[in-house]
Amino acid sequence: MFIQTKLSWKPEHEEMIRKNFQSKAAHRLSEMFMDARKIEKKPNWMFDEVWSSLLSKWNSPDFRAKCIQAQKN
Repeated sequence: MFIQTKLSWKPEHEEMIRKNFQSKAAHRLSEMFMDARKIEKKPNWMFDEVWSSLLSKWNSPDFRAKCIQAQKN
């Protein structure tokens, strides 16, 4: 169950809060993509076309080379 809450903050904190939210959201999305790639299963919230596009990218020689290099590092 999702509980909706209204939040407010001072206008001078808007930029810092937005940057923090975007940073955390980007990190979480990255983790979700990595989890999906590891188990090789499309998340139920993702469109088929997006999943196919990601699979193409993840299976490309350039991406595979970067993964191998990252593992060595």
